[in-house]
Amino acid sequence: MAVTLLRTLILYIVIMVAMRIMGKRQVGDMQPSDLVVSLLISEIAAMPIDNIDRPIINGIIAVFLLVFLETALACISLKSGKLRRVVNGAPVIIINRGKVNRASLKRLRITTDELLETLRSQGVFDISTVQYAIIEPNGQLSVLEKSGGGLAVPVICDGKMQTHFMQSAGISKHEVNSALKKRGISAEDVFIMTLDGDGKAFIIKEDGKS
Repeated sequence: MAVTLLRTLILYIVIMVAMRIMGKRQVGDMQPSDLVVSLLISEIAAMPIDNIDRPIINGIIAVFLLVFLETALACISLKSGKLRRVVNGAPVIIINRGKVNRASLKRLRITTDELLETLRSQGVFDISTVQYAIIEPNGQLSVLEKSGGGLAVPVICDGKMQTHFMQSAGISKHEVNSALKKRGISAEDVFIMTLDGDGKAFIIKEDGKS
């Protein structure tokens, strides 16, 4: 009994340290890769507790190996937008300017009942009042009602055009390039750029100036 308690205490400390290193958030805020690693860590940690014949050091090594892999993947994802989208997915607009995008719903395998249920969970009981609805990479639904103003779509992040999100919002590369041309800058010089339905652009350059 004492051995089990000691192992549990050690693994509790190890997991707490591991989660602090990864800087994880609440489960509802986790990206898919975060959630997978967290589940694997919990499974690996349980093995030495259930089987006292298994060396505890094996579980500790496996936990920190997962931490290393997740941290390395996160660092690479900061530099690569494509890898970030592959690992974590990308936001998908399912209601655009009041119109439901049935193709996006079908691709995400979301039924009409599920859409309405999720809207109600966000306090929206009339779909006709929704201007935009976006499925975030973590599966949560973000809603902007018609009385809430326009949607500023992120079209450039870290110097790269967000073509997937632009396509969902019905924004072309030509519109983005035209806005950049007016300001005499290129996409590579942009840290963040948003574009709303009226064509109004907001730009933060790589040097932090807007």
